[in-house]
Amino acid sequence: MLRRFDVGAVVLLGYLFVITEPLLAAFPDRIINIHDADLTLRNADGSPRYPGLHATRDAIFAGERETRSSAHVVTSQLDGGPVIVRSKAFPVAPFIHEAAARGEDDIVRAYAYAQREWMMRSSWGELAAEGVSMLSLGKPSRTDKSVCATSVRVIRVPTADLSNSNAPAASREQCGTDTLVCAAPAGAAA
Repeated sequence: MLRRFDVGAVVLLGYLFVITEPLLAAFPDRIINIHDADLTLRNADGSPRYPGLHATRDAIFAGERETRSSAHVVTSQLDGGPVIVRSKAFPVAPFIHEAAARGEDDIVRAYAYAQREWMMRSSWGELAAEGVSMLSLGKPSRTDKSVCATSVRVIRVPTADLSNSNAPAASREQCGTDTLVCAAPAGAAA
């Protein structure tokens, strides 16, 4: 379905599914995921400390004093690809660590949801733009604040539309859960 749009890169924002080989093979090193944790934090074995669906919550339960979002290149390892750029730090309120210590998991989960929303609304658009810019410049990680040198048109494809090849290219105005955002050359057909 994406071939007809001459897609050059894919950006995942709140995408809740694991990307598999067909898409990885079609866009090698050109799929960016915006993840709700600092993926530069690693375990002793080199794996990401906070991968997966509950990364913000996991970071808060682990006692992190701040959270960040990361833009990274998607690989076959869940949230394990090279980090392109991170967001600013979002401080965690001290009271939430007290709630976690008291076992008030419901409060921590609610707070983690709000923390993730704060990060999404404040930084994900900029992370996506910087990630695409870095890819367009052939840079695997952020080294400067360069602006994308090429013009792109953004195509938003809700996941439900992937099974319908006749679906409109821009059928969703907001980038949210279950949305592929594809950067196509400005002249690509809609």
